[in-house]
Amino acid sequence: MPTSPEYFIGLRNTSSIRRGLLESAKQSVLLLKAQYGLRETRAKKKELIEQLTHHIAEIEVLTSGLDEDLPAHSRDDMPEAVRRAAQRLEEKEQLSERPASVVTKKPDPIVEKPKPVKQVDTVDQEIRDLEKQLSAIESKLNKL
Repeated sequence: MPTSPEYFIGLRNTSSIRRGLLESAKQSVLLLKAQYGLRETRAKKKELIEQLTHHIAEIEVLTSGLDEDLPAHSRDDMPEAVRRAAQRLEEKEQLSERPASVVTKKPDPIVEKPKPVKQVDTVDQEIRDLEKQLSAIESKLNKL
């Protein structure tokens, strides 16, 4: 009768097995850290899109109000100088409709709202915990 339990399996080269496990744990920690960064980027993107849709809706309301407030007129009622200016604007629009290799001006960056401090602190704390785990894994790898 054997003295050792039946479920005992002899492992050889345990240091390489430990090294492999620690390296996989290190990769998992790095992936989690990248995932937190991705979540943060997605949250920023969502917030910016919400701001943009809000601004667009506000612009639409303002332009519809402006259209209602401006008087209706025809080209015949306009003075000659205004008629020529309108004609020049139409010519510019027709020229701009042609495809051209013109460099366009970058839009002004949208000002971000400050994030709630509580959420940032929890994310920062989780990242710090992941970095501590990563450093612990690396120190164990160096000992092997």
